[in-house]
Parts: sequence; structure tokens; C-alpha cells
Amino acid sequence: MKLLATLLALPAFALAQGSLAPADVPTPTMKSLQEIWDRIGTVETQNQTLQSLVANQQQQLAALQVQNTILLETTGVVWTWQLSTIDSTGDVGPYASLAFSPAGLPSIAYYDATNANLKLARFDGTAWQLSTIDSGGNVGAYASLAFSPSGQPAIAYHDGAHGDLKFFRSGDRFAQISVVDSVGTVGQYASLKFGPDGQPAIAYYDSTNGDLKFATLGPSGWQVSVVDSTGDVGQYASLAFSPAGQPAIAYYDNTNSGLKYAERNG
Repeated sequence: MKLLATLLALPAFALAQGSLAPADVPTPTMKSLQEIWDRIGTVETQNQTLQSLVANQQQQLAALQVQNTILLETTGVVWTWQLSTIDSTGDVGPYASLAFSPAGLPSIAYYDATNANLKLARFDGTAWQLSTIDSGGNVGAYASLAFSPSGQPAIAYHDGAHGDLKFFRSGDRFAQISVVDSVGTVGQYASLKFGPDGQPAIAYYDSTNGDLKFATLGPSGWQVSVVDSTGDVGQYASLAFSPAGQPAIAYYDNTNSGLKYAERNG
């Protein structure tokens, strides 16, 4: 009875039930698709900004290197060459072709005249690693080395035993060797480059017909065309791609003892 009397004596607000509604609206934990898309756009913008900063820093570094070179030359500093022997097993080294990997390490494709093989030397940062790429007959003359966009070495070279132009490309799991052109005696003075589309292209000499030829790798295989057939032309070919992405070739005109230049239009 005393307890009941005490409860009845309490103010009404002391016995009232509080509000069941939360004081604040709960914050959602899941992002909407629009919020996610906006965030991706922000990250892409930040990435582009970082890439631009890196490119500017690389340009500044190149400029500083040029200035440093000029400064050293004007102060009378004498540059020295560091010489090293890469391979001395037999008669090796003709038709050497040097290229740097995306990591900045040198590699050299060359002809092993003693064994008539194509060889490749790659510097791993500590030592030179030597390997025989092709030993099927007399192969490896007129070697031309280039690195693919994925960073793998590729070599165009002449197969003297069959008179063919051959192409080697290293892969992540296996290497591939293919015959590019086997019509007549072809493949001397090969010059290999990778185009803007990431595919290899080769300029070379057709000694059977005295022509300058050009080969590109497409979805259906190698596509071969004659660039110049006026007289005896195509020796000492040098291939490059223009800023517009078109192939261009400098070469020797043996008939007229002159230097010629060819650039593809369109």
C-alpha cells in the first residue's frame, strides 16, 4: 500500500514513456551508384594530375641533365667510356643491335659466326645473361632488336640457309619464331620497330628483285608489300614511325648511288 501511494504521488511526467523515435535520422552506410561514379571521376582526375606531374618532373630532369652536360663540357671535364666484353666464345658480335628495355637495362642481339646462330645478351642489373635464340641453320645475320610495348624483346633477322626473313618475340610463357617472308632471298638489312598500334613492323631488302620491302603483323598474319622497286634499292634500310604514326624508311639506292626516303601516306 505504501508503494502504491508513493507511485500515485509522483508527477505524471515521471511515469510517462519516452519517445520511441530516434533523435536523429540514421546515416545510410551504402553509397548510391551516383556517389560511386562521382568518386571514380575524382580518382581519375587525381591520377591524370599525378601523371602530368610525373611527366613534368621527367622533362625537368632531362633539362637538368642537358644543362649539367653543357656545364661539364665548358669546364673542361673529359668524359670516359667504360668498356666491357659481353661474349668472347668463338667469333661473335657481327650485326649487333642494341636496345634498352622499359626498365632501362641494355640488351644486344647479335650473330654467332662460329656456330651460325642468333644470340641475345641481356643485362639483368648485375651481369650479362647470354642465350641462343635460333640455331636452325645459318641464322642471325642483319639482326634488329626492339622491345615490344609489353617490355619483351623482339628480333628481326635473316635466315641465310633458306634466304628468309624471320622474326623472334619473347613471351611471358614461351617464345615464338616465325617466318615473315620466304619469297626469294629476302631479309637482309632488316630494321624492326613497333608501331603506335603495338604491332611489329620490319623494313628489309629483297636481294632477289633488288627491292625495298615492308612487313607488318596483322590479325591474319604478316602482310608484306613492296615499297620501292625502281632499280636496285633497299639496302641499309632504317625504319621509324613519324609523330603522326606513319612508317618511314631511309635506304640506299644502289643503282644511282643515292640516299632515298619513303613515308606512307594515310
